Formats: sequence, structure tokens, C-alpha cells
Amino acid sequence: MVIIFAATIFLGSFLLFFLEPLVGKLLLPFFGGAPAIWNTCLVFFQVALLLGYLLSAYLIKLKRLSHQIFLLVAIMALPLALDTFSKFTLMNLGSAETPLSSLLLWLIEAVLLVFIALSVIPSMVQKWFSFTQSKKISPYQLYAASNAGSLCGLLAYPLIFERSFGLKEQTQIWQILYLGLIGLILLTAVGALTKSFRMRGESLNSSAETEVPLDSALNLSSTQILRWITLSGLPSALLLGATNFILTDLVSLPLLWIAPLLIYLLTYIIAFIWPTNSWHIKLQIPASFLSILAICTFYMDVSTPLWPLVTLHLMVLALLCQICHAKLSALAPSTKFLGSFYVSISFGGALGGIIIQFIAPLLFDRAVEYPLIIALILLTFASSLEIRKALLRPLNYLVATPLLLILVGNQFLPPQILFILGYGGAALILYSLSRRPGAYAVGFITFVLTAIWIPSPLGSLVESRRNFYGITRTVVADNGRAHAIVHGSTIHGVQMLGSRNECIPTSYYHHTSPIGDYFNVYNKNTPTSSPSDLNTNKIAVVGLGVGSLICYARPSDSWTFYEINPDMRDVALDANLFTFLKNSPTPNYDVKIGDGRINLQKSLDKFDLIILDAFSSDAIPVHLLTLEGIETYKQKLTNSGAMLFHLSSRYFDLAPIVSTAGKILEMDTYMSSDPELTEQEASEGKRQSLWLGLLPKEAKPETFLQAGFKKADANSEILWTDDYSDPLKSLF
Repeated sequence: MVIIFAATIFLGSFLLFFLEPLVGKLLLPFFGGAPAIWNTCLVFFQVALLLGYLLSAYLIKLKRLSHQIFLLVAIMALPLALDTFSKFTLMNLGSAETPLSSLLLWLIEAVLLVFIALSVIPSMVQKWFSFTQSKKISPYQLYAASNAGSLCGLLAYPLIFERSFGLKEQTQIWQILYLGLIGLILLTAVGALTKSFRMRGESLNSSAETEVPLDSALNLSSTQILRWITLSGLPSALLLGATNFILTDLVSLPLLWIAPLLIYLLTYIIAFIWPTNSWHIKLQIPASFLSILAICTFYMDVSTPLWPLVTLHLMVLALLCQICHAKLSALAPSTKFLGSFYVSISFGGALGGIIIQFIAPLLFDRAVEYPLIIALILLTFASSLEIRKALLRPLNYLVATPLLLILVGNQFLPPQILFILGYGGAALILYSLSRRPGAYAVGFITFVLTAIWIPSPLGSLVESRRNFYGITRTVVADNGRAHAIVHGSTIHGVQMLGSRNECIPTSYYHHTSPIGDYFNVYNKNTPTSSPSDLNTNKIAVVGLGVGSLICYARPSDSWTFYEINPDMRDVALDANLFTFLKNSPTPNYDVKIGDGRINLQKSLDKFDLIILDAFSSDAIPVHLLTLEGIETYKQKLTNSGAMLFHLSSRYFDLAPIVSTAGKILEMDTYMSSDPELTEQEASEGKRQSLWLGLLPKEAKPETFLQAGFKKADANSEILWTDDYSDPLKSLF
């Protein structure tokens, strides 16, 4: 019987943590791959987990075991009766301008009941187990099965299921296992009922019962409960802050959706399996040192080398979560109050997630909640008395001095040296305080708050906007000669301030870039007509940027931009920031908000040229590169039409994926890049780029060939479909 109970708990936890990345994988493409999708899912799961714990607390209090069993099986069966599983693949998510409400509504309809049901299982089955065994085996020993199931579910998804099965198969496997779980629950219920009738009937309040997992918390102090909530809320907030930073500013990889959550879970397990009061003492110095490095890279917008940076931030997450969870474990109450304890830490986890994901974006126009949460965790290193004393010592604020020198030193030193000296000096001062927890915490907070006002090495800030799709910063770049738009640490568009009254493309779209060469030939080879002519040339662009491509338009052309981020549209249309659209050679342009593939599919127009320019960031909207997506674009081409893909990426080799899909769709592949820049091109704001063209075999290739594109063979076997994709295989 022990094996059946353990297997039930293991499978329930496995399905719970298998479901999280599966849902994320389903949802990510439909909002442009924005990291906020995964973080919103995490917060939703935390809230659902809290609801599951509350429901479990209620069910455990029921006097009759048969009532507990009936209600749990009914809860498990309810998603089947309502057919919520069908919504796993129902992707009608509403407007791209209201992504948060659309996403939450889908999550509520599709997975809320399932997640609550799975959250109830571990504590319920442990309770039933207590009526079937002698006192030799504690029901809480089955918690190890829950932890093992959680870890296996998280690891199995990216390493096995995502790489071996399509989304439909993954969903079907999950549903089959869910049905198997219901069967296991029925087996455990039969065993529990049999033993219960034999030993003491159905009364759960008999004298034979030795402990009640959930009891009144009247004897608990509010201070104790507040500590539980704080020490569970801070790691949860750090989990989301670190995840958002890594996936936005460094790289967006499917495996990295899960890595922070896996680390968070492991630190929790370690803290409660090996509880000790010395964890925070042993880890304090390395955590202090790495926190300084992590925050320096954050404020300096450092994005390379990639993997050492990712490792650094994951290590900070691991150390700080371990310290908080160790302190939480040390405060664990007697079994009399375990129910209150679990509800409190679940509430803390949900509260931390809500603050970071929903409240912080309303307060900050940059992701400063990440360093602020680190600073708050560092406060837990010290006692309240140490902090009060540290606040009164002026030397603890000296860390701000090197940072402030950055503001006044730009007249005397090159920016690179100035930033290294400023942040390096502040880091050294801060580390000198690390053995005095109170002084270190005060110094770190001073560091964080001062650095907010220091300009980024990418350029001084002109304006910053933040929404569901990320943070859009406009900065003065290139020694004051240009405006640049920045997402995370990636520049997505540049305009030289000296040419604001003209429409001169720069960056990836410079007139000597592959796309510039293409349009120089295309505009010569393609006949023009009057603006009122229905046969005017029509061009569609997926991804607006700051509108640089419009400079290649002719007065008679009709251009349609598809942009998923409303803030990006507003920036491109704001003539105080960028003037490409204002100075457009054609008045016939439109910016449509929403997913480019979906909107193109809905469009009644045929286009002479379709340009897909949504891949220059490190967050890859996979669904735009699938076989079905490219087939959609082909259907929207005129007989002589062509596609162009901008595939510049620091980390992904996307060309084989597109060329393979083109080969299957009977299209020829043409490629061009500019790996080297002349000094003149660099001074004009040009950036290196890679462009790939697809052309139906019946169309003429002269434009591509005259523009310097080379015909390429599709030798790769890598193919993405709507059902299957593995971005890990496309890493450089």
C-alpha cells in the first residue's frame, strides 16, 4: 500500500509541474514570445496553489473519510466533465492590446480547476495514509515523493517531452496520465476506507487519531505568521524578477523558462530536508559577493558573454533563495500548526509574485524591482538592531560616491573607462562592508537607489515605456549623435539626429545593407503607378521597430506594418523621438496592432513583398518561423511576390529552419549578409545583419541576384511546425 500512496503523490506532483511548462509552451508564441507570459503563468500557478491548499485544509477537516474521497474525486473529474482540456489548444486569446486580461481569462478557463485539483492531492493522500499504517511510517515522509515528482516533471519536459513530442502528443500524454492519476486516487481511497472501517470506523475524530494537520492558528502570533509570509514572499519575488531579467535582457530560451523555477524548488527542498540554522552564515559571503557582480551587470546593461552571465544570475537566485528558505525552515512550527504554516508560505509566494508581475510594472519604467528585491533579501542577513545602527553611520553611504562621479566625469574620461571605474569603485566599497550585515544591507540599498539615476552605457535615457511586452527605452547613443530604441540590452533601431528632417535608414537597414541592396534593385525593376491605382505595389512588414524600412517606399507604394507591441507603435509615431514615419515617402502606410501571422492570415490583400523583421531580438517568436506560418505568407503573395526574413541574432542560427520550410513549400532560398563594416558605415549607424529571401520557383530571381543575394541549398533537416519546435537545436 505504501507504494500506491507514494505513486499517487508522485504522479500528482509530476503532472502539476509538467503542466506549467506545457502551458507556457502553448501560450508563448501568441504574444510574440514575451517573457511576461511565463511570469504571468507562474503567478497564476502560485495563486492556484494557494487556493488548492485552502481547499485541502477544508477537506481535511471533514469528519467522514468517505466525504473527503467523494469530493476529491469529484474535483478531479470536474475538468473532464467541463472538457477544459479542449482549451489546451484553443488559442483565441483576444486582443494583443489587452494581453494580460486575455491571458488570465484563458488560464482560468483552461487550467484553474485542474491545477487546484492537483494541488490538493499531496496533503489529502498523506492524511489518508495516516489511517492505513502504523506509527512506524509518518505520513509526512511521503512529502519526499511529492518533491521527487515535482523535480521530475520540471526536468522531463524540456529534456524529453519537448524534444521528442509535438504539442498535441504532449497534451494527449498529459491527459492519459491524468486519467491514470484518478485511478490511483481510487485505489488509495479503497485502501484508506478498508483500513478505516476495520480499525476505527469512519470517524476521523476518534481517540486513535494522533494529529490533525490543520489546526486553529489562534495560538500563533501575528509576528510569526508575518515572518513566514516574508521569508516565502521574498524568494518568490526574486524568482520572477530574475526570470524576467534573464529572459528579457540576456536570452529567451525554453530551457531557461524552467531553470529559475527548478533552482527555486531545489532550494526549498534542500532547506526542509536538511534544516539547519547555519545556512545563512555559510552562504552570506558568497551571496554578498555575487549579488554585487549581478547588480553591476544589470545597471551596466552587460549582455556578453552570455553563459557566464546567465550562470551568475542563477547562482545569485540559488544562494539568496537558499538563505531565505533555510530561515523559513528554521521557523517551521510543530505539526499542530503545519496547516497554517503551509497556507502562510503559499500566501507569501503568491503575494511576492503578484507584486513583481502586476504591481512593479505600474511603479517602475525599468525592471529595478529585481535589484530592489535582492536588497530586501540582504536586509534579512542582519538584525533590526544592526540595521538601525548602520542607518546612522554616514560611511555606509559612501558607496554612492563613485557612481555619482559617472555623472560629472564624462567631460574627462571615455565612457567605457568611466563606467568601469564608477561601478568598480562602488563594488569594492560595498564588498568591504560584506562582513557587517547591517552596514552591507544599507550600503547595498544605497547602491541600488543611486544607480537608478546613472545613465546606461548604451546611452542616456530620453524616455522609457513599459507594458506587458517589455520595456521600451529610447536613449541618446553614439556620443550624442543618434537616438536608439532598446529592448533589454538589444538595440532595435537607430536614427542619426543630424538627419531627422530626412528619411535615411540606418542600423540593419542602411542603404548598403542586404535589405538596402534589395530595395535599390526592387524599386528599379518594379513598375510604379499612381497612388489611386488599385494595382499599386503592396508591401507587408511584420515588426515595425522605429519604422526605418519605410524610407525605401515610393509615393505610389502601399505599406502595412504589423506590430504586436502598442508602445513600439507609439514610439515610432512620436516625432520627438523618431521621424521615419513622419518623413515617409508614401502617405499610404498603416500600422496594425496584433500578431503579424494572425493578421496576415485575416487580410484579404495579396502582397508583392512580405518582410518578416521580428527576429533581431533574442526572444524568438517561434510561430512566425514554422512551416504553417511560412505557408500562410506564401498564400498572401502575388504571383511574382517574394519574402524576406531578417534573421540577425546573437545566439540562434535561424536560417536553416526557414530554408528547410521553403524547400518543402517549393521555394528557393537566397541569402545575403554584411559581416564587416567600413569606418564610414559605422559612423553612419550601420549594424551587421543577415537576410534570407524565399521565392516561389515560378517567380523570377533577378532582383535577388542583382542585389547580391546568393542562392542557398536547404541542407538542414531542422524544421519547426506549429506542433513541434526545439529552439535548443538552433543555438550557435
